[in-house]
Amino acid sequence: MVNSGEHVPSLANQGDAASLAGEFASLPADYQNVIRSAQQQHGIRVVPLQELKGGFTGAALYLVSVSSPSSGKLEHLVLKLDRPAADEPDELDRHQRAHEKAPPDFAREHMAEVVFDRIELDGSIAIFYRIAGESLHGYRPLVAFQQQSQVQAIFSVLNREVLTLWNAVAAGFDQAVHPQSLMSRWLTDRLRPEGNIEKFFDEVRRIDADTPGLIVQGRVYPNPLLFAREANLWGQARPIDALCGFQHGDMNVNNVLVRFSEDGANL
Repeated sequence: MVNSGEHVPSLANQGDAASLAGEFASLPADYQNVIRSAQQQHGIRVVPLQELKGGFTGAALYLVSVSSPSSGKLEHLVLKLDRPAADEPDELDRHQRAHEKAPPDFAREHMAEVVFDRIELDGSIAIFYRIAGESLHGYRPLVAFQQQSQVQAIFSVLNREVLTLWNAVAAGFDQAVHPQSLMSRWLTDRLRPEGNIEKFFDEVRRIDADTPGLIVQGRVYPNPLLFAREANLWGQARPIDALCGFQHGDMNVNNVLVRFSEDGANL
């Protein structure tokens, strides 16, 4: 496996930047075009190595080999192809803010790095990430782990390092905060109208997002989306003291990469 920063002796047979690797032929035309544009603008050649599980937004993810004929550099990156809605918050802006707020050592060891400027073409985008550890060999997303002991080990380390390393300076208690205010702070753009949660209500469950209660196995529960949006529904809810600090904003179970030893015992 060729890792980041290694050099190859010759790239004469890699093809020019305008050509496209045959494995990309099954992609929609707009994704093919944005990859061609990325190759031309950055002077690189992109070849897919493995299709990865897509994001919750329907984005396409690939482990790719990226070569630069001018420098002779060859490295493995993660390529994300997506069609973001016009009203969606900018992913790279959020990522850059999280990266800048993190302590430098934590960011270098634990957070993905954006390699090139984002490429946009006709409503599609291509983003190249260099992940911590330089390759996906041996790493899997958190969602892939099902054993209770492994899940407990993952969250034990994740919680500790997010609190003690990432938030070494920023973490602190906010006093007497209303629960809905915390929900709004934690979920941010996830609560917006026509966002992914509201679309799930509408398109998958066929439920109005403003419905006050949901029936689950014969019992009525408050609609969590509505309560996360509307403070007046909480009645006389008692304010609480809450630990607050830096937030990634998109640290879901597909975005946390984990490696265990071959016997599955050591994280």
